[in-house]
Amino acid sequence: MPTNAGTKATVPCDGSVVQQRITADKLVHIDVDGSKGATGVVAWQIDAP
Repeated sequence: MPTNAGTKATVPCDGSVVQQRITADKLVHIDVDGSKGATGVVAWQIDAP
C-alpha cells in the first residue's frame, strides 16, 4: 500500500455512505472483502489535471 494512500478503515454494513480521498502518483489497488450474503456498491470519481 502506498504511504500516501490514507488510512485503512473497517466499515460496518449498515447502509452508511463512506468516503475516502486517495491521492496517488501511480496505479492504485483497491482491495474489498465482502461477507457472505453481503451486498454493496463501490464507486469512484477520478479528477485528472
